[in-house]
Amino acid sequence: MAYSSTPRHQSPVRAIFAAVLLLILGALAVGCSEDSNDNGEQPVIRHPQDFLPPSTSGMLTSGDPSVATDAASLQDVVNGGYETYTNHGFEEMVYQRYEGTVGGTSAMAEVKIFDQGTTANAEALNHEIRQMGLFTWETLSGIGDEAHQGVGLNAYGIIMRRANYTSELTITSSTQDAQELLRLFATHIDTEIQG
Repeated sequence: MAYSSTPRHQSPVRAIFAAVLLLILGALAVGCSEDSNDNGEQPVIRHPQDFLPPSTSGMLTSGDPSVATDAASLQDVVNGGYETYTNHGFEEMVYQRYEGTVGGTSAMAEVKIFDQGTTANAEALNHEIRQMGLFTWETLSGIGDEAHQGVGLNAYGIIMRRANYTSELTITSSTQDAQELLRLFATHIDTEIQG
């Protein structure tokens, strides 16, 4: 079979089909290239431990953070009640304990940050934690997408949600200094989540 050097003429329908096919393939290639951001850089994968507050002059971290990435390790870290988190899409969490003094009084603080995968899961978890009765919760403005605080006898707590993250913070003191410290911790977490 002999080949001709003169180009073959395509029908207009074939030309349009080919152009549309090229556009679709181009759009798919762009849509599938989520491995980099607008600047062509690799995305930064962030984990709850990236948001932990640092030690302060009075409160120092006590040991290394505990990280859970599955139900078994979560059960070890939270020491019971892990179903509350797994029922709401649990993906990963970090726990850090802090010890020291606040306003001249010995205190211990605990910070737990949970990645629940979606905003809806984090909202549901946030609501369920408040129903557990640890504190009588009231709205706390200016932190997270939603936040609540509770004051108890010699204890103070904050539950905060930002996007798909829920944070639980408690301290074994209800003094004004302790409340301010925990609000600073919550603000730090919130700021870090927002990147």
